[in-house]
Amino acid sequence: GGKIEESVNLVNQEHIPFSFNFNKESVKGDQSYGDSLQVQPMSGVVGPQSEIPLQIRFKPKFEKSYNYNLVCNVKKKARPLVLNVKGEGFHIHHSVHHLSNPSALLSADTHKLDFGEFFINETRQRSVTIVNSGRFNFDFVWKRA
Repeated sequence: GGKIEESVNLVNQEHIPFSFNFNKESVKGDQSYGDSLQVQPMSGVVGPQSEIPLQIRFKPKFEKSYNYNLVCNVKKKARPLVLNVKGEGFHIHHSVHHLSNPSALLSADTHKLDFGEFFINETRQRSVTIVNSGRFNFDFVWKRA
């Protein structure tokens, strides 16, 4: 499956250090999301007039839209910081068909197209159909066996 990682800086503009920690339930998100999001570090201290990079890794487990509101509690602050993270999980829905075999060909198998016997300079052709029944474009490559 696919994954993406982004970096966000937590900045302290104060003259004293502050500690922070992310609410674990907010990182989990909705119960149906599975374990699709990770934040590193989940807690720590940001020194005065400095910043710390946070790594946010999204690896969707299901084909659906995701929307997280990450709650970051900062010590001695009245309200937490909230970071909204959105993403979408999707599968490639494809099939490959050949006229001599109307059912979908399996991508793990090697398939041969038999052109039979024919004379020099004679032309024959076979049709192979690639079907994309999903919502996103995809690339494909023909490989010789």
